[in-house]
Amino acid sequence: MTQAQWMSLGFENPGGAKDGFSDCIAPNCPVGNVTLFDALEAANRLSAAHDPPLPACYTLRDCSGTAGNKMVCEAIGQTVASLYDCTGYRLPTEAEWEYAARAGTRTAFYSGDIRPVDGCKRDENLERIGWYCFNANRSTHPVGKKEPNAWGLHDMAGNVEEWVSGTFNGLGYGPSPQVDPGAVLHPTSGSRILRGGVFYAQSQVCRSSKRGQSGGHITLPGVGLRLVRTVF
Repeated sequence: MTQAQWMSLGFENPGGAKDGFSDCIAPNCPVGNVTLFDALEAANRLSAAHDPPLPACYTLRDCSGTAGNKMVCEAIGQTVASLYDCTGYRLPTEAEWEYAARAGTRTAFYSGDIRPVDGCKRDENLERIGWYCFNANRSTHPVGKKEPNAWGLHDMAGNVEEWVSGTFNGLGYGPSPQVDPGAVLHPTSGSRILRGGVFYAQSQVCRSSKRGQSGGHITLPGVGLRLVRTVF
């Protein structure tokens, strides 16, 4: 989601800088410094703004702070038994995100394999599709400037890491249905999942399979979101 899209929902622009890293500030820059709870509120607002309005997918309770600018909530929930059945805007599940990022590929990036595998070094395949520690110059960049994947999706590797609908349970995924996994959102705070890598990361962190994790309250440059809808 861009800063222009974010502000069209009635939010302030939360972008900023920390520890020498920063969000670029422009309408077509990706929004950063977004908490998980801000992201869920944005999904609900975008659903309400749709013509005709769509049902909200999430409930947020006992929230503090300003919506869209570092809001934190004590509990979150969903309005339907399975998130896949909600027709409004929502975060992708982890499975949906990786499926979309890969666009049918099985390599480290949708542009090819990773090389080299460690250090902040130039990776030819990642260079074509994403912003990372070698080329980003410590800042996010406007969206859509690198090659998309086969399904036309940009910035699925690097630039901003994106909240997805899931809870981090160690190195493994834990028990889950083989079809439509991640249909239920964990209601309380905990370690949540971020996908896609980020502009200050090494190439290995930007792989399609790489899982990031953080508390839902975290606000950092380069932490943003991408919303989806179920198509019936």
